[in-house]
Amino acid sequence: MSIRDDITIDWSLSPRIIEISKEGSSPTSISMQDLYDTVRHLASQPEAMDEDEVIDGAGKELLGDSISVGLTIKLFNAKVKFEDRTSLPWIVCNVLGGNLVAVDEYGDPIDPIEPAAYVTTTRISSSSATLVETGISGLTQEESNQLMSLPSKEEISEEVLVQARSVLY
Repeated sequence: MSIRDDITIDWSLSPRIIEISKEGSSPTSISMQDLYDTVRHLASQPEAMDEDEVIDGAGKELLGDSISVGLTIKLFNAKVKFEDRTSLPWIVCNVLGGNLVAVDEYGDPIDPIEPAAYVTTTRISSSSATLVETGISGLTQEESNQLMSLPSKEEISEEVLVQARSVLY
């Protein structure tokens, strides 16, 4: 468990801002585990006791032979922000060690990263076994046939070219 002292939460904003200080021990990166541990700790403090849930995590289930599932962190009406820089050069900051997602106060997906001045934030997500939803039932056979009968890009381009020539000449 690693609780960082360079992270604060602005509870007064919506979405709430989880800010990583530029003066901290690791001002240009945050691991999912450190984010989870620190935010849970901050949420347990007296000044945050009446606040709505801000973070949840899942993963690290053992698959066998010391292989485990990755960590996914979900922020509730919150975003991660690396502290603004005051001037050039631009700084690259990294969110590491798992997946980071966020939802707004209504449960709709939002970008989990809050932009910051002179900061570019990179977030690498990964998955192995995944489920892809295609809607209620996916395409019917008729819909698939209609989609497959549409002309290709090359056929459309050739048709447009022929029409253009007939107009010009």
